Amino acid sequence: MHYQVGVVAPEISVFWRFLIAAIAMFIIAVLRCEPLHYALEDHGRFAAMGMLMFSSNFILFYHGAQSIPSGLLSVVFSLASIINLLLAAIVFKQPITGRIALGAVLGTAGIGLLFAPQILGADMQTASAKGLLLCVAGTLCFCAGNLFSGESQRRGIGVISASAWGMAYGTVWSGILSWFMG
Repeated sequence: MHYQVGVVAPEISVFWRFLIAAIAMFIIAVLRCEPLHYALEDHGRFAAMGMLMFSSNFILFYHGAQSIPSGLLSVVFSLASIINLLLAAIVFKQPITGRIALGAVLGTAGIGLLFAPQILGADMQTASAKGLLLCVAGTLCFCAGNLFSGESQRRGIGVISASAWGMAYGTVWSGILSWFMG
């Protein structure tokens, strides 16, 4: 992510990233003969997933990456494994098993230890604290989008089709944000 920030506004970078990705996903879906026609209710889920997971998440992380070390970005995003467990338990009443919880905690701790020298050497100032908060918000957006993705999968919608539509809606959302932000 370090090389993707600074030259172009994050909203524009995300717009182009997911415009290309959405086109590629639609092509893959067509080549695999996956369905692409869904009910309006499903499109609502795809739009929410796209706005959260394939747009807002990345925009917030790109803004955050401008002021904090990339190692800290990795640690913050690794919290998604823990947050996803908690959200699934709250929203879908999925039980959290000890093995899965331990795996999520160990994975996050491992990433934290891997990047500890970079994180401990970071000079946390106001800009860094703001960047950290943006990345936490981005992680929460990703996790919320993941709930919509999981619901689509529970309804029998394939990951490729749902992702293609989600990326398309995320691209539109990034474009709207870019336009409003000038």
